[in-house]
Amino acid sequence: MLVDADNCKRINWPLGRVTDIIPGKDEIVKIQTSHSKLLRPIQRAYPLEISSAGDFLRPKRVNHTVSIDSDDKENFSECKRKVSRSGREINVPEKLDL
Repeated sequence: MLVDADNCKRINWPLGRVTDIIPGKDEIVKIQTSHSKLLRPIQRAYPLEISSAGDFLRPKRVNHTVSIDSDDKENFSECKRKVSRSGREINVPEKLDL
């Protein structure tokens, strides 16, 4: 959990763990941080924004070697077009033969 602190930026908020929930109209929770124990309203404790554990697993790398003939290299260079970040095709400027 991130514990809300009024006088600092969100990146500097302390991390904590909810140890107990006190039932009631205002829903107060006990939070254990690295330095102290705090009582905070549930509205001022924010869950961490992390992905599930399955997202952190890396797929296995498979190395494939492919041989390219000289004819394939010519066809590949003709098919390859340069595209800008916005998706437009980049044309090579024509130079004057002076």
